[in-house]
Amino acid sequence: MPASGPSLLATLVSDNSLLVMLCDYFCERLSVRFSGARLVEEIKVKITDQLNILKQFAQEGYIHCTDSVAAEFKPHAGRLFSKSGITHSLCRTLERHVCGLLNCATISPKDINTLRSLPTAPRKLVGPDGLSDCDFSLVVLALQLAVNGNPVYILTNDEDLLSFVTWVRPRPEARTLWGNPFLIEGLQSLHYLELIHRDCRITTDDMADLLKFATIEHYARTELAGTRKGTWIMQQLLEIQDAMLQSMNEKRARGEAT
Repeated sequence: MPASGPSLLATLVSDNSLLVMLCDYFCERLSVRFSGARLVEEIKVKITDQLNILKQFAQEGYIHCTDSVAAEFKPHAGRLFSKSGITHSLCRTLERHVCGLLNCATISPKDINTLRSLPTAPRKLVGPDGLSDCDFSLVVLALQLAVNGNPVYILTNDEDLLSFVTWVRPRPEARTLWGNPFLIEGLQSLHYLELIHRDCRITTDDMADLLKFATIEHYARTELAGTRKGTWIMQQLLEIQDAMLQSMNEKRARGEAT
């Protein structure tokens, strides 16, 4: 297990942003060798392998999600559809396959509205321009799963979602409604993958390549340039890079291969 940071073993809840990141990453790396239906099959294999690694640390061996968030995973809206020989039908095949790897739950609108209406909730997060009902469904699911007494991690790349989870954890009204809100935690997806890298389940080469891809993707999103959110993402990427270097140094000190 990692020498520092949160425990790897937890109940895992996946946001759509994690699925999109993995899909785009493997699409970009594999499209230089494959196209059409073969490319989709290879992406299926790679995403399945990656999620299976996560399941090694997941309570009961599941990666949880909600129906509404899983429905947001649309490969045809990403870079895959721009590749040669890719049709809507092939994208739908990948969509069904990836969603089939998740343990999805249906969250009632009443529970979502209850969470959104908690007293003193930050207006910028719960208002019309804040988090969506899909985002809140993940938090409700995490709160429901926390009744089992295990830590619950929401894996996401969304700053606002991470901020809301941090806000809700100590709230007494959330404790009254759900029991153990302090057991839920939001983790940046790459941060959790780096913890797995530290545990030697992801190679340094693979982790470095994924981090490189995420950094290039960030720079390509010009609409974020100079914004607070863009600065936050860059800071997260730099912190994950520092953590990866620390992991490598610790492995060298232990005499392990990196």
